[in-house]
Amino acid sequence: MTLRLFPFRRLVRLVPVLVLMTGYPLAGCRADKTADPPPAAASDAEARSGVMTFSAETLRQGGIQTAVATETLMAQSVTFPGHLQPQGDALVIVTTRAGGEVRLLAAQVGDTVQAGQRLAEISSLDLAQAQAQYHESVISERQSLAALQRQRDLSGVAQKQAQARVAASRRQLARAEALYKEGIVSRQDLETAQGAVRQHELALTEADVLQRDAQTGVLLGEQAKARQIMQSSAQRIRLLGGALDGSDGRIPILSPIQGRIASRDVTRGQAVDQNAALFKVVDTRKLTAVLDVSDGQIQAITPGTRLSFATDALPGRSFAGTVTTVSDIVDPATRKLQVRGNVANGDGALKPGMFITGSIAVGEVRTVAVPAAAVQTVGQKPVVFVALGQGRFARRNVVTGTRAADKVAIEKGLKPGETVVVAGAYWLKSELLKSELEE
Repeated sequence: MTLRLFPFRRLVRLVPVLVLMTGYPLAGCRADKTADPPPAAASDAEARSGVMTFSAETLRQGGIQTAVATETLMAQSVTFPGHLQPQGDALVIVTTRAGGEVRLLAAQVGDTVQAGQRLAEISSLDLAQAQAQYHESVISERQSLAALQRQRDLSGVAQKQAQARVAASRRQLARAEALYKEGIVSRQDLETAQGAVRQHELALTEADVLQRDAQTGVLLGEQAKARQIMQSSAQRIRLLGGALDGSDGRIPILSPIQGRIASRDVTRGQAVDQNAALFKVVDTRKLTAVLDVSDGQIQAITPGTRLSFATDALPGRSFAGTVTTVSDIVDPATRKLQVRGNVANGDGALKPGMFITGSIAVGEVRTVAVPAAAVQTVGQKPVVFVALGQGRFARRNVVTGTRAADKVAIEKGLKPGETVVVAGAYWLKSELLKSELEE
């Protein structure tokens, strides 16, 4: 049995109806001894203050669990409004390095992708031309190298033949000189042998020149030119994001990080320009809390200071981080500057763009504290539900302070030793709102 909220006027209207239905005075009603005794009704004062009464069975179904508010030493903190955004390296705009036509789309908004995963393909005329030039230069370089090698081989053979003729003619000259001294041959024969040596030495000199030309000549220059074109084409292909062994001008668009596709700005068949933005990929595991801090409160905040925050989007949860940077620029209109802190978001519950209320510790103070799950928001104000006993619970407006891990400081509205609802507090909030709507 649930008797949600007992406004006094509803209770007054209900009594005559019960009397008429039973035919007996209300005071003559008696409960069956075997039935559970009904919960005590809320008094007029309690009803007006938002006291709700429930049966034991209803409380079991609601999963109600309580905790005692305790006085404890907590960090004294100052709260600031703020928002969440991806860390600097956790948001990437994926672009195309060359203009062309979108031939393939392999990822949609919301998809989880890995670093290096293919997101799309672009067919680029610039890349196709660079690939064709590269392959032509490879062939030209190989042909020049082969021709150069043939020239080297031929000049080498000619050089060796010239060297052999020089050696043979010198032997003939030595023999002619010996025979001439003995008077066996004439001077004319000697001069003929000397002329043959000079002729073959001149031929050897020409062969040496040809050999040197084979090393530094025209063919070598052509081969070097072809190699330069090949290297230049290869560099352009890499800059465009293509493959050296490709020829179709296809550019794979790859995700540079692990994350989720936050936006996709192209469709299949669309023509895109160089450096056009195609996708946004965000790694929500790494977020930054950005807090707007008054210039008069900044002196106590330095990099490394611990911060905590909560968001209305995730009631009952508290998150922690560390201050990484404190801005040096004060907004002249608001007299505020930005404090940033890195936040781990392993379960992905937090989203970029969420508004948050951040707290930064500036000292310690003794205060009343309750589990964070006990604090709910009703009408944009923090409340807790205090257990009064006999199935009764009262809404209590409170002023919250520091949040640390799973604890929240209560600066006003609650005393040490009072019992508050932890598990099931959101259910009580729902019951309260339904009762108010019925009024």
